[in-house]
Amino acid sequence: MSDAPPPEEPGWYADARGAWWCWDGSTWTAAPPAPGAPGAVPDAPGVPAGHAPYDHQAALEAARRGERTMAMLVWVISLVAGFIGPLILYLVAGREKRFVRHHGAEALNLAIVMTVLQLVVFAPMMFAIWEDIFPVDESTSAPPPGWFWIGFVVLMALAIVNLVLTIVGILRANSGAWWRVPIGFHPVRGVLPRDEEPPYPVV
Repeated sequence: MSDAPPPEEPGWYADARGAWWCWDGSTWTAAPPAPGAPGAVPDAPGVPAGHAPYDHQAALEAARRGERTMAMLVWVISLVAGFIGPLILYLVAGREKRFVRHHGAEALNLAIVMTVLQLVVFAPMMFAIWEDIFPVDESTSAPPPGWFWIGFVVLMALAIVNLVLTIVGILRANSGAWWRVPIGFHPVRGVLPRDEEPPYPVV
């Protein structure tokens, strides 16, 4: 049933073999319970015989909880796997879940901006490291210059900022907020524009 195109409305749908499936707005699940089991309502209108009536509100709330959890995982995984984890969830789950796509895009945007800034700071530091390891004249070797340590401090500050913004992303995703990272550069597509209303609440 997962190969079938998603219907416009949540509810019960039968596959080619006559088995009933439940579409909650984002995923397919097998229709529970079996005939005669607790909760079965064989005579309910619009419900396949032997199955419980479809609770649209409960299914919607479950789908939204799933989106919040997955969006939160985007940020959590970014702490461990860098941009790889958010990229996978952005490409896979983001196709159908707009909220997950938004947070996946923002996690990637943060990773891109931080990587660029760290490279800009680290590149000149490499010259000092190189000269310290392979001095041209050993008699004139000296400890790294002052700007080397300034660059080191800036790198540490960038790492702290990245950690703080990632933790904020975790908390905001868990609360269902369409949070935008406070940076001026958002190259990855899928971020909700600042002046646009969220397409649906995730609470």
